Amino acid sequence: MSLNNPRPHHGHVAEYQQSGIPWVKTITGQVETAIEFPYVTRFIVISATHATKIAFDDAGVDQTQYFNVPAGGMTARLEVKVTKLWIKSSDNGAATSVLAGLTNVKASDFPDITGLPGIKGQA
Repeated sequence: MSLNNPRPHHGHVAEYQQSGIPWVKTITGQVETAIEFPYVTRFIVISATHATKIAFDDAGVDQTQYFNVPAGGMTARLEVKVTKLWIKSSDNGAATSVLAGLTNVKASDFPDITGLPGIKGQA
């Protein structure tokens, strides 16, 4: 009998149809930081006390591949599959909170997307 059962995969639709495993982190007192998720996200929601840039590549947050969360603002529920976020706040006293719904897909099983257009930081 084979024990080679298929594992959850980033293309496995059922992982994104069920509710995500809750994951929450708040970062305070850091201007720039990276967040690594243990599993691939199903969705993310970000709130910030100060103007904050969010990117999916470390170079993107300093160039043109980022989006802004305004001071005191919150994103809509972002249905994205990611394993990392880069956060850059306008103030070292800022607090940025990230709520994510995680799948059962291990971050190590997700392909590297940082070189894709729209993600890779480009001047």
